[in-house]
Amino acid sequence: MYFKTRKCFMFDLPSGDKNVFQNMDKVSEDQLNQDFLKNVKKFCDYIYNKAEVKCVDDIHQVTGEILANLVTMYTEAICSSNAACVEDVVTNVSVVENTRAVEEATQYYVEKMKEEVIFPTETLVQIIEISEECEKEALKIFMKRSFKDNKRHFLKKFMVSRHNKLRQMYIDYILHVHS
Repeated sequence: MYFKTRKCFMFDLPSGDKNVFQNMDKVSEDQLNQDFLKNVKKFCDYIYNKAEVKCVDDIHQVTGEILANLVTMYTEAICSSNAACVEDVVTNVSVVENTRAVEEATQYYVEKMKEEVIFPTETLVQIIEISEECEKEALKIFMKRSFKDNKRHFLKKFMVSRHNKLRQMYIDYILHVHS
């Protein structure tokens, strides 16, 4: 489903020396098993030259932060003796990423509104028009990061958040004018 092609690699132990094994991040390559280093090279060559980018829903690529979250959650599920299912892990990662998408889009909307809206405006219509333009741009940011939001739960969260921010900006303006 998520990974159409699979390639497995077997690695020899990096070292038979317990001290080297416990301090892997501090040892030099000449302290490591040569067979291990050969396998690492094959693995890296494959990743850099032949491996296809993985996608979680045929659209969103699993790279960077999403990949780190996916690997971490999957590993934690295995280590905690929970039955690790890629589908469940992807769902958990989507919650994290969609929450961030809501936060980023809302933050962008607020910053853009603060740049664009100059009080006092002539009419409420001007604020609404500017808000609609800022919302379109913020929505693009949300959609770019969001995935597996099939029921539009996080899209609704973004829209409610955007609405609340707009309302608060307008309340702040009214309080400022009447103070």
